Amino acid sequence: MRKRVVVIVLAVVAVTALLASVLSVATKGEETNALTRVEYPAVAAHRCGSALYAECTLAGAKAVNDEDPKVILEFDVQQLKDGTFVVIHDDTIDRIAADGKTGKVSDMTTAQWKQLRIKSPNGGDPAPATFLSDMLDEFGGTDTVMMIELKAPNVDKFVEILWPYRGEVITQSFDDQITSRLARSGMNTIQLVSGTSTPTIVDGVTAVGMHMDRLNETTAKRITDTGVKLWTWGANLRINAPTYLGLGVDGFLVDDPRR
Repeated sequence: MRKRVVVIVLAVVAVTALLASVLSVATKGEETNALTRVEYPAVAAHRCGSALYAECTLAGAKAVNDEDPKVILEFDVQQLKDGTFVVIHDDTIDRIAADGKTGKVSDMTTAQWKQLRIKSPNGGDPAPATFLSDMLDEFGGTDTVMMIELKAPNVDKFVEILWPYRGEVITQSFDDQITSRLARSGMNTIQLVSGTSTPTIVDGVTAVGMHMDRLNETTAKRITDTGVKLWTWGANLRINAPTYLGLGVDGFLVDDPRR
């Protein structure tokens, strides 16, 4: 009789431990982060609000965030001569340099980047050029989501740097091979599409992004029917524009996040 009681007690203990383990795993799977708390349709400040502030700069990102922390901060990254990731859309500084300097980003040194100033779109004071590390230092570990387009070839280093922030970062690329590598790494990834036809959806992506002028009812439906979200962008795009909401757009990349 005593042996039977011992066996029963041990069995209860084992079942209890198993249930605790299962509940623990389930709880971890339900953990929330900045990405899971994004409300759709969502809004992202394209190039950190390029219609209002010096584009792709920490100064612009902070201004947008101060006005509305729920707005996603979208920006691009390139690499300097030594491989350091910096925040800029173009592969040259010709268009955005406040002092008229020119040259390829990939030819610049860290010291040169620190001296660079980015012009304001409205005649305001120029802003310091920004390193990716500046953005991560400012917004990493917060509820602010960053949407980062990789425009450099070093995917592995990019993922390594972003991995600690994966709960608040969306990666994106126009290059399907890079997009696939980002998605396979475990990063939340958007597949950017430059053409007008329905794309072949890259495995593992969470969304597809297409320019507003290239979207139509057929293309939009074929994308959203796959279960991924749909983002769009373009000049003068307004938040929650009815035409695009009607197409099933989930996210709006806007130059002016105030409208």
